[in-house]
Amino acid sequence: MDPYSPLADVLRSQHDHVKIAVDVEVTALDGVAPAADTADASSWILAVVANVDKGFEETALLVLKRRRKDQSKAKVVDALPVLKDFRCSIAQAALDDGKENSSAGGAAIEDVGMSPALSELGTSSRLRLTLLLGGKAVVASSDDAQNIKDLLSVLRASVEVAEDHSDELSHDWLRHYVDDYKHNSTDGAASAPIFSRFTQSALFPTPPSSSSLPASPASAGPRQRAPSPAADEVKITIGTFNVNGQAPTAATPLGAWLHPEDEPDILVVSLQEADASSLSYVYWTPHVQEAWDGAVRGVLARRAGEYERVAARQLVGILLFVYVRRELLPRLSHVALTSLGVGLGGWAANKGAVAARFEVDGTSLCFVASHLSAFEGGEARERRRWDYGEIVRRLSFTYALDDDDDDGGDSDESSKAHQAAEDPASTKEQVAKKHVGRERNALDLTMAEPDAATLLQAQLQASLDAEAAAAAAAAAADPVLNEEATIFDHDVVFWAGDLNFRLELPIGEIKRLIRKRMFEGALLRFDELRSEMSAKSCFEGFQEQPIAFAPTYKFDRGTDEYDTSEKKRKPAWTDRILWRCRSSSSSSSSSSSEVRPVSYESAPEVLLSDHKPVSACFIVKIGSE
Repeated sequence: MDPYSPLADVLRSQHDHVKIAVDVEVTALDGVAPAADTADASSWILAVVANVDKGFEETALLVLKRRRKDQSKAKVVDALPVLKDFRCSIAQAALDDGKENSSAGGAAIEDVGMSPALSELGTSSRLRLTLLLGGKAVVASSDDAQNIKDLLSVLRASVEVAEDHSDELSHDWLRHYVDDYKHNSTDGAASAPIFSRFTQSALFPTPPSSSSLPASPASAGPRQRAPSPAADEVKITIGTFNVNGQAPTAATPLGAWLHPEDEPDILVVSLQEADASSLSYVYWTPHVQEAWDGAVRGVLARRAGEYERVAARQLVGILLFVYVRRELLPRLSHVALTSLGVGLGGWAANKGAVAARFEVDGTSLCFVASHLSAFEGGEARERRRWDYGEIVRRLSFTYALDDDDDDGGDSDESSKAHQAAEDPASTKEQVAKKHVGRERNALDLTMAEPDAATLLQAQLQASLDAEAAAAAAAAAADPVLNEEATIFDHDVVFWAGDLNFRLELPIGEIKRLIRKRMFEGALLRFDELRSEMSAKSCFEGFQEQPIAFAPTYKFDRGTDEYDTSEKKRKPAWTDRILWRCRSSSSSSSSSSSEVRPVSYESAPEVLLSDHKPVSACFIVKIGSE
């Protein structure tokens, strides 16, 4: 298979060019074996790429992996800048007995590339190649001795150029291919780690030196990327974050939260308290949505062009984004959004949910972003239970059926469409209730003086009337058949947000168990959400991955210290990601689905808020039965 063709879609044509590319089998990256999800042994490519923006060739070795669903395309998995200290070792293994014979262990490139031992290798030998730079290592093997010989020859020449220009090297252009590239060497040598994107999933937030809490244990190794999905699967990454009214900045390490290197097919972002201003109860604040959309796209970086935002909805401080890989778009259908407030008086939108739904190859997916009632104690816990019940009872989607979904019969849907076209008043009422009315509950009149409240109420009512009238006119001009769906009318439901459930233990005991990192089987036995799920009081049928990270609330903002204010709120896992599959026995289900959880982690290095963000990755089987 030609190793050069996949590079055409990867390289920036006007800036960078490939000097050589070879097919190999990668057996280790930084000492960790890649996930065993490749279709064949030749699914990896090593490419030496040069950039000439400085007037000379600044080169790097890119490690690419062919896409499982389309072997003619590839993605960059890792990169090593070619510096003067670039090193290589080669081992030879006979195909018949597998015994290795080191021919140049640890020698520099210039001592290996054209060595007599290498030039004498025959086609019956398999080579294992180890490329080293600082703390980075790539181990690959190939049966093609000539290709390896050519690769080393190019690398040797590149090292010589790097030696001549060691003070000028920066390799900043690698940011276009790998996340968070950092060349932190002052003399042309590499300092480990060269890349900061291999973040560990912390079991405990690492405190500053002044913290009274112990540091995390040493990492067992770099974070492994999520495996690639099969042809009948999609990979979904979901992130939830209560941002405490804070706007993202360029310095906020959101990549440690959303892990763009996992390259999900679907990326879902659930935010709470995205806008904590009083005006957000009355007016939509697009600048907040735009800021966070820009931040997410910034995290995706070079991959941003591969995704389309298919859903975005803000309800006061609750904000939901859904991004889908462009190649998946033709398989999507029936996208719909909805929202519901359950706060003050059961309607205000300071608490509630925003949800999106769509289908992939006939499998229906629903994503709920919610913020439930706060505070500790039995009364607050009961209110959260009530919030959940109202959301699942009242929140619903309405979406247009495609022509091929209509069975052409004399259904009630036809009469409903006709009624909508003939009775604008009816349509106006329906639209106000289903699509606009839920935003109406965003008005919290307790935040304004009586005169101001009356004015705001009139302004909001005028907006409702205008939108409802427009919807009625559109229905009259082009009546369509609509379908309605509740949360549980979907094959798979994902629920992410600040659920606000607390720990029923004294604060001293909570912190003692946190220091000992005793989570599952200990501290989580006193978690309100787990108790509610066990008792089937709420979130019945939902599942959650095991938790191996410290409670994500409440911190002194900008630190890893739990609340030191006078209130000294108890730490708790308020931020959660759950999922639920529709029962296979349900007669209304036309699809089969299977959810395989991959990861569940927090990002303690994100100090933007008094919460820590949480993310989860899933692989979901899709398709009709």
